[in-house]
Amino acid sequence: MRAGVLLAASLSTMALALAGPAVAGHSAGPPRGAAGVLAPPAPSNPPTITGTARAGSTLTGNDGTWEGAPVLTRQWLRCDAAGSSCVFLHDTDLSHTLESADVGKRIRLRVLATTVGGFREVDSDPTPIVSAAQAPGPPPTVGGAPFLFDPPAVAGELREGETIVASPGIWLGSAPLTYATRWDRCDAERCVPTGKVLALNTLEKADVGMRVRARVTASNIAGSASAFTPQSAVVKARYARLMPFPVIRIKGVITGGGVRLKRLSVRAPSGSTLRLTCRGEGCPYRSARARLRSKPFLVRGMLYRQLPAGTMIQLRVTRRNRIGKYTRFRILPDRKPARVDRCLVPGEVRPSRCSPAS
Repeated sequence: MRAGVLLAASLSTMALALAGPAVAGHSAGPPRGAAGVLAPPAPSNPPTITGTARAGSTLTGNDGTWEGAPVLTRQWLRCDAAGSSCVFLHDTDLSHTLESADVGKRIRLRVLATTVGGFREVDSDPTPIVSAAQAPGPPPTVGGAPFLFDPPAVAGELREGETIVASPGIWLGSAPLTYATRWDRCDAERCVPTGKVLALNTLEKADVGMRVRARVTASNIAGSASAFTPQSAVVKARYARLMPFPVIRIKGVITGGGVRLKRLSVRAPSGSTLRLTCRGEGCPYRSARARLRSKPFLVRGMLYRQLPAGTMIQLRVTRRNRIGKYTRFRILPDRKPARVDRCLVPGEVRPSRCSPAS
């Protein structure tokens, strides 16, 4: 019996040792603390936050001091005035720019340390209650550190394959000023750096359904400062072609002065729209429009027409949010008509060359 009591006591002591010391703090989202058989020990110095708790200011976090080189990830939290009831913010690096939504709240930095044996989460102490932004004063005189006068912005079409650009905004301070850009990809919970550091950013498949933003850092001999662009609208998927892609055929007899047309047909997916324009003396009309079905569509008004040299026929086959087809025929004397085929990308004014990826 005594051996059984000693064994139970030993197992209880071992369980306490493996659990590690408890971590004080407030919960936000999933329960925090340590998990796993060999969770990392608590940091000798906990995470901290420096900076002014005022809207528009940037807070800087410190991971604290951890033993054993665990993998560290961060998450900024917005808490109530008591420092509890926290919610996740977008930022996952060591800086967070305070917004109007942070006013009246306290901010914490949560650091997650992970090893092969488990993990431990530790929160920083909360900041003071965030105050509203101060009214901007006069800009600094030449000779100071960078000072943001007009914020950076993102411009361009937010669609896969398109290139957007981050303008640095207007900064004041000692010349020369240099600028560095970092792009973030954002979902509903957080923003994560993409690794792109140029002002131009070609949107990828991974960006579809997400929002993007850029962080611009201005530097000079007196220091540096950073500012984020607002998050963009949601990035849309690349336009897809009409499938099957329209096929346009022309047949006729070459004559001395042009062509005697026998057939002009269009095969396109059902529901597509055909717009035809004709310029020249032999044209039966200047423009026409038709809704297409899956079977070949014959442009009957053009059948058995004598079209003199110089006549131009243009056909556009389109459907909403799809890449359509543009074909142009120019009637030439004593030879077959000159033909040009292009793609019609939604939103573009002119037809463009068809790319294999479109």
